[in-house]
Amino acid sequence: HFMGESLEKTINSSVNSSDEILSQLQHLSNRCLLSIMLEIRTRSLITIREGFLKHSFFLREERVAADSFVKILSIDLLNIRTTLIEILGPKKTQMMFSRSEEWIAGGFMRGLRLIDRVNRFGVTQIRGDIFAIQQSLAPVINPSKGLLELAVSFYELCLVEPEDFRELLEQDYESTLLVGQYDEMDLHRAVDKLSESRIEGAIATQLKTKISQLFQLKKKRAT
Repeated sequence: HFMGESLEKTINSSVNSSDEILSQLQHLSNRCLLSIMLEIRTRSLITIREGFLKHSFFLREERVAADSFVKILSIDLLNIRTTLIEILGPKKTQMMFSRSEEWIAGGFMRGLRLIDRVNRFGVTQIRGDIFAIQQSLAPVINPSKGLLELAVSFYELCLVEPEDFRELLEQDYESTLLVGQYDEMDLHRAVDKLSESRIEGAIATQLKTKISQLFQLKKKRAT
């Protein structure tokens, strides 16, 4: 009877230890997967940031080729994908890249904060860079979200006429189109780019005030 109780305790102890080990391994596995996603996010944002800092987007003429940082990012992410497929398989690898379009689009939109000057040729260049990313990273990016197209539209705001920009803002009181898609600081930056070439400072101030009002309205609607 004593030996039976001792054996039962040993078995229960072993089961508990096994459960604890499995739990720890699962926790470690989740941390590893999270680290991979952070690596993809960090590499995307840093590569785009360095590209915007090194390249000029105030151009004298239209360029045909995409900027070098686009090729660097594409090669890096595709190499990561190839390696992960061998280790994790296609399904989990796709999960690792599930937010890559969001990170890349966000990196491009925030890139406007790093540019001193931009003109029509520069916006065309950025648009070409984004399209090149879409094509080269087609196996990685899920295009159904349309976030890279949103980034293209964002830079095109820098080229619209002031009255057209104002009209978009006026429509936004009902649709919240712009404030639902872009960051307040990014929209202010777009207005700054407009004011460098085609609008007076007073009009730029009015547009920025309107943008701030829209974001305040958005906050009120959310509460």
